[in-house]
Amino acid sequence: MYVPILFQLGWGFNFLSGEKIMIELTNRKLQAILGLALALKRKRVKFCTVKDIIDNAPNMAENWLYGALVSLCKEEMYVNRGHTLNIAKGKTENCYSVTDSGMDFIRMHIRQMQENSLELLREYHEKVNSNI
Repeated sequence: MYVPILFQLGWGFNFLSGEKIMIELTNRKLQAILGLALALKRKRVKFCTVKDIIDNAPNMAENWLYGALVSLCKEEMYVNRGHTLNIAKGKTENCYSVTDSGMDFIRMHIRQMQENSLELLREYHEKVNSNI
């Protein structure tokens, strides 16, 4: 049976059962949110621009960061309605901020990545030890 799912940033909603289900974020979008959170923490401000993120988060190219933020903003405006990001109109460009539920999602995603890494490391050690 086909189950309609509304995809949000990091979460999906199953209309038939009424439960939230986790969906995967692309690496680009996750890195954009992490860069935004890092820039906000370093600058100690509530909102920051794309330039602030590039200045405060290393290894982020402006073109792909801007593209990731634009796609996140479209999801926020039309689907998510402010669940993860706050978007404000600045004088010259948009300003961005991460909400508390967005930070909770980031923490949960990082924990999941760490658990997956540990599991892969255990499997690697088992294979190495079995080959000796």
